[in-house]
Amino acid sequence: MLRGLYVLFCSAFLPVVTIATLGILCALLELIGEDKAKNYSFKDWIDIGVIVIIALCLCYFFWSQLPELLEWWDEIYSI
Repeated sequence: MLRGLYVLFCSAFLPVVTIATLGILCALLELIGEDKAKNYSFKDWIDIGVIVIIALCLCYFFWSQLPELLEWWDEIYSI
């Protein structure tokens, strides 16, 4: 049953995780501001892009580990 729920959640919420990550990127760029953004070099923008890609990969990784986490949680608290 947990795997069925996971497939349901995965198909429904994985795009939400992607959109949330992109939203966080947009918020960070807004916080940087236009004046400071002009002072950044191309290397700085590459560093920001690498950080966002790593964050997105971590989100996907942790999301893929959710079924094992649910089974572990069920084993611990089903005593």
